[in-house]
Amino acid sequence: MKNKSGYIYEGSEDLEIDPDDVKNIHVIENFISSEDLITLNNYIENSQFVLDEYGVHEFPLESLMFDKEMYMIMAKYREQAMLILGETFDCTVAMSEIASLIKYATGTNLNEHADKICESWRDLSTSIYYNDGYKGGELFFSQYDLSFEPKAGMMIYFPAGGNYAHGVNPITEGTRYATTTFWKVEKW
Repeated sequence: MKNKSGYIYEGSEDLEIDPDDVKNIHVIENFISSEDLITLNNYIENSQFVLDEYGVHEFPLESLMFDKEMYMIMAKYREQAMLILGETFDCTVAMSEIASLIKYATGTNLNEHADKICESWRDLSTSIYYNDGYKGGELFFSQYDLSFEPKAGMMIYFPAGGNYAHGVNPITEGTRYATTTFWKVEKW
């Protein structure tokens, strides 16, 4: 079927979407243990976020770098994610750096985009969520009429190509915290 995403880039009008590709979008609930979520959320509550220095988002999002203790917690989940990606997509994934934690405040969103189109080295994407209790902020894939309401501890993962354009609906109440990590495939 024709690409019905609102994300326009060179070649997007020629992109054909296979409805069966939706099977490559995966959700793991409780990916992060409840014990680690408590530790991470205490860290979030007691840390200072700074404005995103890259200015690539539509809204000025704030980010928080992990200190050594939090980095060690997240490193074990990075390794688990790497194994899951390799097994799911039958590939060898290069180790990726853990990205910062992003704060989506009320009124912010993330316009539809495809991670590989933004940066050509990105082959796979993972998003990890630290909290719920906010309104809005669903992760959506318009090409498949699909959206997810992230829950604390959830990981969503998918290929990064143009047929997986996605975005984040506006946060209408509260604050959403998430980390997105991009992965390069060394061998398919």
